[in-house]
Amino acid sequence: ASDRMVGILGMMVAGWIVSGDPALCGTTNGDFSGNDILPSNPPPTTNGQACCEKCTTQAGCVAFSYALTSGTCYLKSEVGTKATVNHDRLSGWVNSSCSCTTNVPNPPPCWTAPHPCQGPPSPPPIPGPPPAPPGPRLLARYTCIHGTPSAALPYCDKTKTRTERVEWIMDNLNASEMIDVVLKNPVVRLSIPAYDMWQTESLHGVRIWPERCPFPDNCTTIFPTASTASRAYNKSLWQATGRAMGTEGRVLFNLGIINDLSLRGPQVNIQRDPRWGRNSNSPSEDPILTGVYGEQLVLGTQTPLGGVNLINSEMKHWTAYGVESNRMGFNGNISLHDLAETYLEPLHIMLRANVSAAMCAYDAINGTPSCANGWMSNTVLRKHWGWQGVIESDCGALTNIWRDFKYSVDGPHTAAAAMNGTCDVECDSVYHSYLADAHEAGLVSTMQLANAASRILTHRFTLGLFDDPRQHPYSLGIYNDSVTVHSPEHARIAREGAQQGVVVVQNPTPSILPLNAHSVKYALIGPLANITDPFLGDYRPAACPGPAVRAPQGTSCLPTLLELFQAKVSPADVAYAGGCADVPCVSPPDLKSVAIALNDADVIVLVIGEKVTDNDSDNTGGEGHDRTTIGLPGQQAQLVAAAIAAQKPIVALILSGGSVSVDALKAAPNAAVVFTGFGGETGQNAIMDVLFGDVPPSGRLTFTVYPESWGNATPMNDNSFQAGQGRSYKYLLPSVAPLYEFASGLSYTRFNLSIVTPGIITLGAVPSEVCVRVQNLGSVSSPVVVTVFSISHTLTLGPRLVPNRKFIAFDKVALDPTDHVTICFNVTDSDVALVDDAGATTAYAGAYSLEFFDGVSKAYLNATVTMERQISVLPPVDNPTPRCCSGTIRSCC
Repeated sequence: ASDRMVGILGMMVAGWIVSGDPALCGTTNGDFSGNDILPSNPPPTTNGQACCEKCTTQAGCVAFSYALTSGTCYLKSEVGTKATVNHDRLSGWVNSSCSCTTNVPNPPPCWTAPHPCQGPPSPPPIPGPPPAPPGPRLLARYTCIHGTPSAALPYCDKTKTRTERVEWIMDNLNASEMIDVVLKNPVVRLSIPAYDMWQTESLHGVRIWPERCPFPDNCTTIFPTASTASRAYNKSLWQATGRAMGTEGRVLFNLGIINDLSLRGPQVNIQRDPRWGRNSNSPSEDPILTGVYGEQLVLGTQTPLGGVNLINSEMKHWTAYGVESNRMGFNGNISLHDLAETYLEPLHIMLRANVSAAMCAYDAINGTPSCANGWMSNTVLRKHWGWQGVIESDCGALTNIWRDFKYSVDGPHTAAAAMNGTCDVECDSVYHSYLADAHEAGLVSTMQLANAASRILTHRFTLGLFDDPRQHPYSLGIYNDSVTVHSPEHARIAREGAQQGVVVVQNPTPSILPLNAHSVKYALIGPLANITDPFLGDYRPAACPGPAVRAPQGTSCLPTLLELFQAKVSPADVAYAGGCADVPCVSPPDLKSVAIALNDADVIVLVIGEKVTDNDSDNTGGEGHDRTTIGLPGQQAQLVAAAIAAQKPIVALILSGGSVSVDALKAAPNAAVVFTGFGGETGQNAIMDVLFGDVPPSGRLTFTVYPESWGNATPMNDNSFQAGQGRSYKYLLPSVAPLYEFASGLSYTRFNLSIVTPGIITLGAVPSEVCVRVQNLGSVSSPVVVTVFSISHTLTLGPRLVPNRKFIAFDKVALDPTDHVTICFNVTDSDVALVDDAGATTAYAGAYSLEFFDGVSKAYLNATVTMERQISVLPPVDNPTPRCCSGTIRSCC
């Protein structure tokens, strides 16, 4: 099975019924959106005419859509507001009224007489238990409820467009009521209820606060953290994860357990430095991979149905956030080159998914706090990119403008600075205390209030909060049932994500992996072998039903890796020594107990790395807590040395949110190395699945693993990607060999990678198809990831501004032994474009190579750009100097 969607172009035909006679079908290309009468897998019909006739005899059918390639006949009980061109559909109307607008070329007029060929009505369905109706608590969060006074208000008129409905509200709000909308208060005069948006986190599962499970016997699903899930390089899996999280969020809202449908996440900041404490929340060091992960997740979380989003997601943090120590007052000096190429790009990509909201960060960029940065938020994000979503502050970030950065002189000026940064909603108290004063003093205009209120109301409309929920599927059935939360399907998605996030980067010859469950004695060594909480990651939902208990006791329902080994092998064949008193391993390890455990072992399994959790004091990193080195925490390296000295096969499991240097293991000829990440609720199980070969490893690194000396030469607080020995695979100095390179990873089989596209390919604005052939040469079925990079051979843009290579695209396919597949990518000149020191992105004329990488081997295709073309350029920086400052941060009076 392939992760790719393969398009099959059939004959481009579609029909419109222009009479009640089913024989009269036209030939205009088109398809209809709308609710299907038949189940999701309807039976096929022989042809489009038969599908057309079936609709005329099916009670309640107003339109049909016949899929040419599959022969499936979809009968529709209603039709959406737009018909679309579809290469594979024969579609038609049979209803007695036509108010649909369409982009199908020149549609004939719809038939409007009474339906003459409608057959006898179908018998009524056998009655079953009706779905639970929305309760009064849920209805109180909506307006426009039928039978209530609000339903008569013009903004409830569904014959109007959403824009018209919002405009009516805005035309009838005064400034004080606009402030009420910004402050999440009700507007009583217009029957608009309060909406306490962004009280719920959903980075890798819907997190209820304070931490607890929503039901006595069930918790929300805990998916892998972003840094682990991204290693799967699997778009469909990411989107399925988002859909599952969005579904659970909608259920919890409908059942009154959470108060909003505006959920925080995903986090799409760059893994800029291995020492950053929140690498586990972020997908990658590469901006394109980071953006695509966020895009796919949001396509799932915001899945629209009937014009209503499942939930609304908030990308965070806008932008260039990447320091925890002194994060409330950290100022990052960032070049326009790095902003355009790296820091802004993930969020730009996410706009393709129409992400609903963004969170401005704690830090400052080039002297301007992020939440007051009008150039980033208004000039670039809103005007240049055309995004009109809602911006929320990080919690306390508006206070930081005044308290930490001294960018403003008092509360009203702080509110004004945030409004100038187009921050619409606060997680703070500045707007509550000072926004009205700022408006009265003329520091904030009525137009600024109107813009913010309009964006907030539009956001709420997209969630269906201005429609009667009793008439929308997202409030009924499975979306109003607790069994939907942590369903078997959601648990399967979580485990599959954890399995595909395991990355084997080293496996000696003869291979140590996969492990043997029979007649082998194992020694499990390390402080992470017999605890559960670290495998879940931070910003996670509660793990175990019952009374809320803080971790680690609150994860006692989950098995430890030691327990899973004992169950897989036998307790008698598994020795254990934690070695360190805790994961930070500050005190000298107990090497005597380690030696005893190693003595009789055939294979040593090291379980070492980071601990990033929500509740414990012995974390090695996390929110507000950066690491100080890029190697293993504390004295864990002594455990590695003891294992190597034993001269036995080693499997080193590295739990980490990002890069952790393991120089000694890289050099050990008898060591297999596996980066496991934080796999969520079944992270430990997924590791066992891969270690013992029940599931083949298919993850690839989303970061570069540097030698430990890199950390001494590259300062943590320098945001430049050219600093020190260079950041990421793009700018790592050629003289510095990575321990393991970006996008690398091993399988339990061998693949052959070869170029299909011949000769030199010329790249321009029109996509060119480039293809590679991948064959499984081994005896194990396995997925394989193919990544594509561009390499420039002729350009110099200034000191170290041309990257070593640039990530373009990826694909993932599964191959049985001896099978092969041809994978094609569409590449344009913009994919090889480079960014200059002014922030302009240009496809320069010259010679390039396209590099294809399967995690082990590479293949190359020569390419050329013959005509220079500018792709984009950042607008000029226009942030004003603070009112009482010289322009240098912290220099205010």
